[in-house]
Amino acid sequence: MQELFTQDTPGKVMGFLGAALFSLAFLFSVSATNAGFSSNEYALPNPFAPEKVVSVIDQAAADYSKALLAFLEPAREAVAVHMEGIDWISDLASQPIAQALGLGNTQAPQVAGAFVSDADTLYVDGSYGSLSVDDIYAILIENVSK
Repeated sequence: MQELFTQDTPGKVMGFLGAALFSLAFLFSVSATNAGFSSNEYALPNPFAPEKVVSVIDQAAADYSKALLAFLEPAREAVAVHMEGIDWISDLASQPIAQALGLGNTQAPQVAGAFVSDADTLYVDGSYGSLSVDDIYAILIENVSK
């Protein structure tokens, strides 16, 4: 049992070291403020006051943001240069590609029904006819009821 109290372990050493540092900090604050049992002569600054903590966090966030922007600025400029080149290529190549795909007449009328012809018919109920909203509705109702 006596070995338990005489052996130094890391837990005991850290505990005693923490108690000693706390005692030193307490004695320093008492002597610095000239504190007594009735009052303090001088007030110690509070390093954990909300205005100080918030200002430190704001400053750290601003510094991080500036460092990140300085780090990313060359990449941003490179992307802007490449995007300008891609836009230039797409502007030059869009018309020939559209013509190669058969989409050359892009100035077609933009009116509803402008592309309807006699060939655009649908076989509905045993007869040919144009497809209207009523026909679509009838087909849907027939399929749902089956």
